[in-house]
Amino acid sequence: MVYPCIRNDLRDWQEETRLKAIQLLYVMIYHVEDEVTMYVEKIIDCVVAANRDENLKVKEYGQRTTVVLGYMLPSKIWVPIILQRLQEVVSHAHVQVLGDLIAGSKKDDLVPHLESIAVSLCVNEVCRSLDGDYQTILLHNVDQLLRVCDKSCEAVQEYLFKTIISVIGAGETETIREAGRRSMKQLAADCQYKSVELLFKNHMGALLKGLEGTVPNWTVNDHDKLLFEALLHESGPAIGYYNGKVLSILKQAVRDDYDKETRLRLFILLSMMMLQIKDTFNSQGEFCNYVKGFLEDIILPSLKWKAGQSEMAIRSAATSSLLCVLTALTSDDHTMDETATLNTIVNVVSHSQARLAGLLNDDCGRTRKMALQILSCIFQYLKGEIDTSVFEESALLNILSGIEDRLESDSCEIIDASVSTAVHMFSYIYSLQDKTGMDKVVKKCDSLLADLVLHLDSNEEIVRESLKKHLAQVPSEMRDSLVKQLETGLSVHKHTEDCSTLLQTLKIESTAA
Repeated sequence: MVYPCIRNDLRDWQEETRLKAIQLLYVMIYHVEDEVTMYVEKIIDCVVAANRDENLKVKEYGQRTTVVLGYMLPSKIWVPIILQRLQEVVSHAHVQVLGDLIAGSKKDDLVPHLESIAVSLCVNEVCRSLDGDYQTILLHNVDQLLRVCDKSCEAVQEYLFKTIISVIGAGETETIREAGRRSMKQLAADCQYKSVELLFKNHMGALLKGLEGTVPNWTVNDHDKLLFEALLHESGPAIGYYNGKVLSILKQAVRDDYDKETRLRLFILLSMMMLQIKDTFNSQGEFCNYVKGFLEDIILPSLKWKAGQSEMAIRSAATSSLLCVLTALTSDDHTMDETATLNTIVNVVSHSQARLAGLLNDDCGRTRKMALQILSCIFQYLKGEIDTSVFEESALLNILSGIEDRLESDSCEIIDASVSTAVHMFSYIYSLQDKTGMDKVVKKCDSLLADLVLHLDSNEEIVRESLKKHLAQVPSEMRDSLVKQLETGLSVHKHTEDCSTLLQTLKIESTAA
């Protein structure tokens, strides 16, 4: 019997011998069709050995031989053999042989075994490798199933979905992840979905439910965590159907005692999704039912200052997420009704006003800028909505001091955000009907206004332009004080033309009013 001899030669130390052995097997398969069925296990041993070879030519002939074998053999013969082998030993070679057998098969013959193959591919032991070459081979299996069985794959879509999204999540390179996205798109087409998002809608719920119990064991490269990240990143609008499950998982995964790098990666992903909140968490208009949980359990606690680069990055991502949420709530798209929006913003202030003030002095410039934008957004929305300040006096004083600091020692971009925030803060404070206990705050506002006029003489033209634009919007109660300070500036500033221009603007507005 020649097959054991071929198998022995495939173990030979000389490449030439191994190559001749697999070439002989390739030729024999064509001429001994009757014997193939009888010796199928020994032939599979040979092609598995060839796929383990370091010589690319030997591998190539092994793969060509396997495709021919898949064409000649009825699927009912080879499927149980190779799946049993795969159950015993998960390796590149076994998965490659399975994919090549599928490639050579005929649809009508393979379809009855489609479920057993799809289930075998999606078990954790098979689909969770972090090795790039293995991931490529695994996708080859899926792609061959989709090619051979096309629309029949609809019956096993949940298993193929899990396999593909597992590869995307653990993908070693962007090339592999992109290949996974193409496979997912083909699966959606074969299952007659109008979009990939509908495929995600139908199947990501079960995966998210399974992931909820695994969170305590996550590490930075844990496959369950990578799978969760892939589901969030790839699902698009479909994620809007699963806000509750996502919230439940994130609440566990961003605890203070959790791995810093894991928390950081999840917060970066969260902030990216919040940037597109209309097309992610709020795609179904349901985010309003979960916004309190996202804010109180995930975002606001992470604004607290902690030492370290990772903590600074987490704080920045959390600040970005908060800014995106508040921007969505206060936009014209009405993410929530007006009463709910007001209550949510008041709740944010009551829980985090001290932290927001502290963020103005954060080590990260991006965080400082976003903190100013958050406060500006809050002041703008609350103006005229409430009679009594929801901010405590100490918090308002700290915010005013923080703005002064930013004017003195920061970039032009942050100075612009500081001026905008200051003016919106002025308008908010003077819109309050009850200013009891606000004497120090009002006095501090007057002091900050004088400081702003002083910076109207900055050497940076961009700063002067920003000040002219925003100071023109100060509330009427501060106009007289502003005019006096500008008139003083005409005699002491180097750039008197800016004071003059702003005075003319205020005069025109006063006349028009």
